[in-house]
Amino acid sequence: MGRDLKTPQIRLTRIGDVALEMAAPQVVRTSGIKPLLLADGPDYTFGYAGAADRLERVAACQRAYLELLRECATRTESADVAAVLAFLESEPLDQLDPSAGLRSWRDRDLHRRRALSD
Repeated sequence: MGRDLKTPQIRLTRIGDVALEMAAPQVVRTSGIKPLLLADGPDYTFGYAGAADRLERVAACQRAYLELLRECATRTESADVAAVLAFLESEPLDQLDPSAGLRSWRDRDLHRRRALSD
């Protein structure tokens, strides 16, 4: 468990028309896989690729994210972190209604399952 869980920086983030100051890790990503603990996008957090050509990479991103989250849950013994981990491990995307508007739902789900099983 030698991963560095650095203290987050305070950053200005916009959610819609509202600007919020949030504590979030300051990480620069290029082509590498580097998850942001409890502050990442749907590709890392949920394994949502959006496009078939990104499925393998997104599956690797999600695995790295869940690994970091498991480490955090173990090290902090936080019930809140454990709850987030349990939710994400329950495959929340599989529980969404495809009629809710996600593009290529069936293709995404099929390709995601194949990428995760490899």
